[in-house]
Amino acid sequence: MNTLAKYVALLLLACMAAAKDIHVIVSSFKFEPDTIKADAGDVLEFHFKAANHSVVQGDFANPCQPSAGAFFSGFRPVTGPGIAPDAFRVTINDTKPLIFYCAQGKYCANGMAGIVNTPTDTLFVGYKAAAQAANRTGVAPAQVAGGVLAPDTLNVTTSTAITTSTAIVVSNSTFTTATSTATATVSVGVGTGSSSGANNVARELGVGAIIAAAVLGFVMMV
Repeated sequence: MNTLAKYVALLLLACMAAAKDIHVIVSSFKFEPDTIKADAGDVLEFHFKAANHSVVQGDFANPCQPSAGAFFSGFRPVTGPGIAPDAFRVTINDTKPLIFYCAQGKYCANGMAGIVNTPTDTLFVGYKAAAQAANRTGVAPAQVAGGVLAPDTLNVTTSTAITTSTAIVVSNSTFTTATSTATATVSVGVGTGSSSGANNVARELGVGAIIAAAVLGFVMMV
């Protein structure tokens, strides 16, 4: 294998191994995005907007109730525009399906939930239907667990409401975004579009940009 081929192969392996931050906006009655594709080692970072929301890892068999060893952000009250002072960061340990919900009142019963690595769309649809049928108040664990509260440095102030799922992926400290059907005025790279699709496109754009820059650097050295 020649030097360039070895260099590109090693770079591809490094890109695939790099963990990513996946940003989730928590706002009135929804998570944006609510359907997420994540690899082992990736971090879900939840940003809380106005009202008093939370995020809890759920049990697929018992809607709106925490799973054994669930992560829980605690309730993050926010008044006015902007976001809560702290974000909640959860590391994904594997690629198994994971459900989460807001434990405020009956928000979960009204559809405020999200899913990671769903094998089929019907799994998420079924969970929300069961939550609605149970119509119970969301259950919150006794204390913050399973993640880290850290100062939120992401500016998500917008002049145009984000109306579709939002996906922001950080790869090697560089924001990469994907935009499809709607737009929003934002001060950092916030992309709007279909949830898992935006994640996937953003990942591809990030890897492509890194490879292109590396190849260019190699060519300049020879």
